[in-house]
Amino acid sequence: MSGLDTAGLDWEALRDLRQGFLHGMDADYWLSSELIDQYDRTFGERIGWKWDHVLSDLRMLGWAPPSGPVVDWACGSGVAGRRFGAAFGGDRPLYLRDRSALAVRYAARRAREAGLEVLEGATAGGVLLVSHVLNELDDSALDGLVALANRMDAVVWVEPGDRATSRRLSTVRSRIDLSPVAPCTHSGACPMLEPDHERHWCHQFGAPPPEAFTDRGWGEFANKIGVDLRSLPLSYLVLDARCGTGSGSRIIGRPKVYKAHATVLLCDETGLKEVRVGKGRLPSAFRAARKDQLGSRVDCVVRDDEVLEWNDGAPVL
Repeated sequence: MSGLDTAGLDWEALRDLRQGFLHGMDADYWLSSELIDQYDRTFGERIGWKWDHVLSDLRMLGWAPPSGPVVDWACGSGVAGRRFGAAFGGDRPLYLRDRSALAVRYAARRAREAGLEVLEGATAGGVLLVSHVLNELDDSALDGLVALANRMDAVVWVEPGDRATSRRLSTVRSRIDLSPVAPCTHSGACPMLEPDHERHWCHQFGAPPPEAFTDRGWGEFANKIGVDLRSLPLSYLVLDARCGTGSGSRIIGRPKVYKAHATVLLCDETGLKEVRVGKGRLPSAFRAARKDQLGSRVDCVVRDDEVLEWNDGAPVL
């Protein structure tokens, strides 16, 4: 990532875009190639940081995409397709879909500049990429997207980390006939949707690059648009016809840190549970929780809601 050059940015137009994204827009908001480019350099780059987090998690899990094409659905400026190509290689043809022909042309140009092969036409199979669309889809449009997902070999879907969007994404999981890969650690019903867990939602926090904190342009963007670049909440869903999840637990959200312990919300095949990481029993894990440096996927041993072993099976102290 490089610094953000704010010269020529239309701050009013970018603020209008953000309000539309937050509250939903029915009309085509891509009014010019210049606006798409400004979006791509600002909001699009921040979405790219979220994709970097998800794709890094997939590589850590040892996941690789199936052969075949990549479909970037509702591509906008094409951030998802470019980030996916950079992470897994650009040898898969890329198909771009968007209701805006202007956006498709912009995304295609940027993809080709990145060395990706862009094709036209319809396709089934391969990998479906979906990014930040749920608050714009009514039930009928979502039904169509789910039907497309069921014709694919894998789906990588990234959304904002707010409660409403995340819980809607959890409902999508049960409608797609592919095996969960991430963030799920099990293939059972999503425990978030159980009546006792209505206050929870499946979300993670990505790490913005250092330039988000040190670059003058990004600081100006954060101040003028009102975006907190320090926080990168996201929800996501990865499904695959070939394989399912592994073992372990997934940390949901951020730990709550107290004087002598931290509480962590874990999701695994047994459901959701809040557990305690004691400062005296597991000092390294407690320090990581205090610094918000816990990995999102862990192996641990829990007894009576108390963590006895964490990550690498560290012995009880």
